[in-house]
Amino acid sequence: MKRKTENVKRDRWRSPVAGVVSGILFALAFPQYELPLLAPLALVPWIVALTVEEKPWRGLLSGFLFGMAYWLVSIPWIVYVVTRFGSQSSAMGILSLVSVATIVSEWPAVVGWAVVAVAPVRSVRRLAVFPFLWLASEHVRANVYRGFPWNLTAEALYRHPVWLQSAAFWGAYGVGFLVVGVSALIAAGIVTRGLRPFLAAALLVLAVGTYGAVRLASRPDPAARTVTAALLQPNIPQESRLRPDSRAENYAAVLEQARAAAAAHPDLILIPESALPVYWETSAILRRDLRTSPVPATARSCSTTSTSRRTIATTTPPGS
Repeated sequence: MKRKTENVKRDRWRSPVAGVVSGILFALAFPQYELPLLAPLALVPWIVALTVEEKPWRGLLSGFLFGMAYWLVSIPWIVYVVTRFGSQSSAMGILSLVSVATIVSEWPAVVGWAVVAVAPVRSVRRLAVFPFLWLASEHVRANVYRGFPWNLTAEALYRHPVWLQSAAFWGAYGVGFLVVGVSALIAAGIVTRGLRPFLAAALLVLAVGTYGAVRLASRPDPAARTVTAALLQPNIPQESRLRPDSRAENYAAVLEQARAAAAAHPDLILIPESALPVYWETSAILRRDLRTSPVPATARSCSTTSTSRRTIATTTPPGS
């Protein structure tokens, strides 16, 4: 009876603890830690625990705890931003970090609940559905509440383009689906104690890697159009950007870099959004200055697309 009680207590905490462990390990796959091998391995303890979990509410809790652990370790820079550039107290910085982590942790919480609710304990369907739910959760997170597309699974592999080539077909979400698919297959091998899931995981990794290597080694299509891009890094400290007496100087520095880049006639000029004291949509002066340049035969028309991280200015050469 005592052993049975101990087993019940252990089972009660298994999935929440696994969620925390997987959340921390998954965060270590991304910058600033950059241990990309953890990307397909970190989720395995949580997936295994969800596969044998009996209560959907514990799946929900484990997903929330996964999200909290993951985001608290992934985005501590929020504290720095709020205290350094927002002139707020350390307590407010920590509160801001916890608030953001709490909001975006709802998506893995839904994943955890759905995996447990969709099928009986130890069902293969739980393992099969996890990558699809994960794919959906990343897509929702990147778009709902104006979107928070930070640290999508594929971004853990940004230094290893051989694993990213399938993004040509289905973008970063699809690459993340493949990574988590490997995680689910490894978890399936652990749960079923069979060799086939491990072999399937190895074959999937081999197939993706082989395709990436072949694609990177292949010669570009001679009929394809080459797109050139100029990426600007003004290196203006945030404190300087926010000072009213530095606005004109910073503006001129960024415009000078943009005009120098335009001399090479790139198809795209990418300007960091925070580098400018004004925005394309609201500043007629900025639109005028980016459309004109003293460099002969440079771009005569320009448009921008604002994103959460950058402003993309597209230039159109004369006569095109």
